[in-house]
Amino acid sequence: MAMNARRPGRSRLTILVMVLASITIVTLDAKDVPVLRSLRSTALDVLSPIGSAFQSVTGPLRNAWRGVTDYGDLEAENRRLRERLDELRGRSEASAELAVENRKLRDQLALKTETPIPTIVGRVATGNFTSFDDNTAIVDRGSDDGVKVGNPVVTKGGLVGRVQRVSATRAVVQLVTDPDLVLGIKVKSNDIGTGRGTGAGKPFLVDSGIDLTDEVAKGDLITTAGTQDSQMPGGIPIGTVTKIARNQADLVQVLEVRLAADLTRLDFVQILNWVPPS
Repeated sequence: MAMNARRPGRSRLTILVMVLASITIVTLDAKDVPVLRSLRSTALDVLSPIGSAFQSVTGPLRNAWRGVTDYGDLEAENRRLRERLDELRGRSEASAELAVENRKLRDQLALKTETPIPTIVGRVATGNFTSFDDNTAIVDRGSDDGVKVGNPVVTKGGLVGRVQRVSATRAVVQLVTDPDLVLGIKVKSNDIGTGRGTGAGKPFLVDSGIDLTDEVAKGDLITTAGTQDSQMPGGIPIGTVTKIARNQADLVQVLEVRLAADLTRLDFVQILNWVPPS
């Protein structure tokens, strides 16, 4: 009788030990320990009902654990992808900016004058929008680049001004808007006169040399004359006639001229390697 009473207890103990062993093996399986694979297989075969129930209970916990351990890797990968995207975006923006710069340079180099003159391409160092407080602009080229006082400065549109002062790496340009810059001009009819600026945002004024009988019309092109002792070579566009008045006292026509070059948005310019005759 005593022996029969101990047998159920031993059976229960044996089952408990096997269950605990199975739980341990299954738990280690979540960590994928190779040496226990055969033990796990045997244990699950012997206790398949218990093992199946345990897998159902522990499955969500195992998936959650794997999700937690993988989260750091996913976050690092996302960070790398964001950094790569930023890098590619930066390259794209840099390429677009370079394309714009190249186009501007090509446009400037398309300028034609009556006689080919070597040029030095420079950029307005004071920014795209020039200040007209003193009718000057600063260009990022100087004597180290071959710039000299008196060099004409132009854009593809036309005359900007002339170099007034030079340092090793910079040049101050006297703009065509300056009333102190008097230029020889030629109209479409080949009549010669003189003109000057009247200040920022105001028209260039031809106020001498064009007789009352000279043929001039609105829209006519005004260029530099290029005459002897002129401050400019000939054929550089200054602008077009927008208004004609008659000065009966001096027997001349006074022409208001809209500048060809947009001085409100100066960027790249060309400095002509030409100096007035001494």
